[in-house]
Amino acid sequence: MILLIDDTRNFKVSRGETIARSSSEAILILKENDHFDEIWFDCILAGHDQIIPVLAHLLKTYKEGTMPTIGRALIHTSTDDGAMLIETYLKRIKIESIIRVNARDYMNEY
Repeated sequence: MILLIDDTRNFKVSRGETIARSSSEAILILKENDHFDEIWFDCILAGHDQIIPVLAHLLKTYKEGTMPTIGRALIHTSTDDGAMLIETYLKRIKIESIIRVNARDYMNEY
């Protein structure tokens, strides 16, 4: 399964992904699945929503031993501070494949 967490963008070419437009939607999808081939992370979501609740959820499940397996984590946020925050959390939960990508290369802009 490929999970794209982004409030507005879609992949240029569909990859059979599941899209979460909010942190609460992403958490629900994470709770319902035990394996993800890829998760794409954006930092700033709609309104005042951010990726932090999703990262906190992953950290909690990691500590409980119930975190889903994640093949690759791709960070496509346009803010350096946001990318560093996401990467810090992902390293704490021992994600081995963390890749920073330019969203424009893979996604349609707003």
